[in-house]
Amino acid sequence: MYSLCLCTDLARGPANSHVGRLLVPLRNCKFLTEIKAVNAGLYGEIPKVQNGEIHLQNLTFKYAAPLQLLDLSSNNITELWGVPVLPRIGRLQLRRNHVLKMRPGLLTEVVNSNIIIDLSETQLANKEEAAQLLARGALTSTAEPALRDEDLGFACKDIIGAVRVTPSKFLPDELCECLPGWHGRGARCQKCPPNTYNEEMGRRECSKCPDSSAAPEGSAKEADCQCAFGHLHHGKCECDQHEALQNATCTVCSKLHLNCSDKGSIASTAVPQLGYARLEALAEEARKCLPPAEGERCPGSQRCGAGYTGTLCSSCNDRFWARRGRCEPCAETSTTWIWSLGLLGVATLILGAFLVYRKMHEVQAKSLALRLIALQGPVLLQTAQLWGVLSRLGRAPSTQRQVEIPYLEGLQLTATQLQNSLNLQCNFHADTIRTLSALTSPLVPLVLLACCAALEPFQAGLGVSLAERVSMALKTLTFLFIGGASATAQLLSCQSTDGDGESLGDFAFRKSFQKLRCNDSSGLGVDVVGYSAAAAYGILIPLFLVPGLRV
Repeated sequence: MYSLCLCTDLARGPANSHVGRLLVPLRNCKFLTEIKAVNAGLYGEIPKVQNGEIHLQNLTFKYAAPLQLLDLSSNNITELWGVPVLPRIGRLQLRRNHVLKMRPGLLTEVVNSNIIIDLSETQLANKEEAAQLLARGALTSTAEPALRDEDLGFACKDIIGAVRVTPSKFLPDELCECLPGWHGRGARCQKCPPNTYNEEMGRRECSKCPDSSAAPEGSAKEADCQCAFGHLHHGKCECDQHEALQNATCTVCSKLHLNCSDKGSIASTAVPQLGYARLEALAEEARKCLPPAEGERCPGSQRCGAGYTGTLCSSCNDRFWARRGRCEPCAETSTTWIWSLGLLGVATLILGAFLVYRKMHEVQAKSLALRLIALQGPVLLQTAQLWGVLSRLGRAPSTQRQVEIPYLEGLQLTATQLQNSLNLQCNFHADTIRTLSALTSPLVPLVLLACCAALEPFQAGLGVSLAERVSMALKTLTFLFIGGASATAQLLSCQSTDGDGESLGDFAFRKSFQKLRCNDSSGLGVDVVGYSAAAAYGILIPLFLVPGLRV
């Protein structure tokens, strides 16, 4: 005999009851349509339902009629072996049942039978079948995330149709992705650590902020990375236009004499301004080049101008020769030095002929008093010129060209002028020629003066008068002394400032040897030659000019 039971509500029923016991007393209810046992303290598995029979552990019986609704929400149902509800119209609610394991193939049967099953807030223990149904399209999800959890950092697509779920518990890896600012897989997300960021959905790792920038935890875009200097450009911390990175700060390039027309300039690699050059590679500032032709020797690039090299581009390259502070290109033809030598020989012959002609027509000297005046006047003049030149040895070098330089250059006949005339630097090793020229320029006048002194006895024996001998010696002294003394001063002097008068420090170099630093111990030989010549020009020669000491 069947009882008439339309609806049974066992909410808040006795706790700690197996769900199977709920079905046994109801097997005789012919017209039972609904069972509600929400939060009834039920546990265990829903038994297998097949061919109208319910299979418990020790009992199998036929149920009178399938249910339209079975609500077992908020219990502790652990397994689902069967669904005792009507197809197409039946509903099975298993909300908030913690972790639920379903019989293999059961979810497919539910989907095919159009049974409404509510698994909201219930975690599915075996997800493989559900994942396969989703992949085949038997289960359909929304195109875009429908649920967002800002606190846990993920967003999920929802399942469309009769199966109602909480995506983060049903299929978190397939339906959920971490939000920007978070990283992980599915619904297992963590905030991006400090100094990292994530701009995309579903990233498992956060991106590191650019160098020299920092960002707080959970940063969702690269712009959250704040640069320690400058601003963020193309994924890098860079200084703005007309600024350069120096010592982890952005410095105005004009103070460093650098050209920073583009963003992202670095002081150690930026191009120097016109007329400026670095003292060494990767220096963070440029220094003013020396005149003349600062723009020619320092053209505003990473290299010196054509033909120039060395500190502040002050030395000449191979195939260039030094002339009046500039580096001139050598002539292409190899016969240039022959023509120069020929022209020099012709000029020497013309000069010799002129001196012979003048000697033949020279008027007899006037009185002895006039001769003595003529002798003493040049001596005083040469002495004044001597100390004026030697005073340069103790004075800081100047980069400005003095007005007396053309006059001095006109009086000099040193190895330097001879070298330039013959263009020896172009026909031999240029550095060697310049080195020999610098060392011999102070010595050549001394050698010539010594030769004149050696010829003094022979001139007396030939009947040359004392006045004539003294006059010839003074002319020779005028011709050679100033050039030799000037070359000596040049040999010993250092270029200790740049074109702006700023100290070069350890980069100070010798004017005659631009590749030799002033503090370099290898310049001892240069000092020996220079100071020896200085002693000759400053002490010995003036002593011979003092009346009473001459022979």
